[in-house]
Amino acid sequence: TIRTLKRKVDSMPADLDGFFKRIIHSIDPAYRSEGSAFIQTAVFSLQNTDVEWPRGLLEFTFLEADDADFAVRPSYDFTELNCVDVDALEYRIDLGKRRLNSRCMGLLEWANTSVVEKFTTVPVSSERLGHLLSTEVNFLHRSLMDFLLTTDAQDILRQCTNGPFQARRFLCSAILTKVCAISARCFERRGNCGEEDFL
Repeated sequence: TIRTLKRKVDSMPADLDGFFKRIIHSIDPAYRSEGSAFIQTAVFSLQNTDVEWPRGLLEFTFLEADDADFAVRPSYDFTELNCVDVDALEYRIDLGKRRLNSRCMGLLEWANTSVVEKFTTVPVSSERLGHLLSTEVNFLHRSLMDFLLTTDAQDILRQCTNGPFQARRFLCSAILTKVCAISARCFERRGNCGEEDFL
């Protein structure tokens, strides 16, 4: 399990480069490109102060589109993400958790930040939405973050995606889609959009 892997990493010596390389190379070749895109997006977010980190898992679920500019394509359907249908959103987040685990082999992990606890009178549907949107992605271990910033690690990741993954453009598309979905939820509720809708 990821928890067991983390305990093993914590107990290992400081020189973990070879260990992390083996994990990356152990990713199923069919998933390696998407796994690299996950990791490159995480590294980009960590390195750029104008990008929030940790990032929400919801944004990472759009990596399955296999197109960093998916949201600006004329054919893209923004109704694909529906924050009104919380059941469908929950399914998407659960699928995203499984994809994160299988594509990254535990190098990235997810957790809930439970920010909805700040509000005392939150409708049940909004509480569920807030819980889902507070699911975040982070690195397994501090030493992994240091390794992924090395030239050697960057070269390995870029080989998996046939060049650098355009993380900034991808995040722009993902955040645009997320904002449109939350706005549609507010409109559906006839403008009764409280602070809890933007958790």
